[in-house]
Amino acid sequence: MKKIVIVFIIFFIFIFSLGNLSINELNENAFVYGLGVDKTKDGYRVSMQIVNPHPLNTPTDKPSVVVYEDEARSIGKAVELVSKKTPRELNLSQIRVVLIDDHLAKKQGMNDVLNYLLRKSGLSSTVDVLVMNNMKAFDALRIFSAMEEIPTNEILKTVINTEEN
Repeated sequence: MKKIVIVFIIFFIFIFSLGNLSINELNENAFVYGLGVDKTKDGYRVSMQIVNPHPLNTPTDKPSVVVYEDEARSIGKAVELVSKKTPRELNLSQIRVVLIDDHLAKKQGMNDVLNYLLRKSGLSSTVDVLVMNNMKAFDALRIFSAMEEIPTNEILKTVINTEEN
């Protein structure tokens, strides 16, 4: 009987200690809300609008989002280079909108961008993809709004309101 109790206790200790191995703290993640892809001469420029968290009900001078960008021959490599610039691990599961440069969409098509998005695990299947007209995706992600704390939310609300009207 003692052996069964000891085995049972060891089993529970083992199970509860394994539960914390894959834990990610919120302060270790950088949540990406907007992704921009622009065509450059040598490849792609990927820009990411990352939420800059701050405590609730605390006035702060910090912007609510930060935009990081980098350039590479492929979209995946550019995302990797952006991840090296941030002090936190990129979390792409919260992306709400993908902005694509109209030059890229017209000249090369959106196959590379959509291929990356569809093959990347953890991305939401309800991401809105918008083609920017006469504006770079990087510039659109850098526009800050007085009405919304997260500019990506304003982009989406504007699109929804325009569609309804």
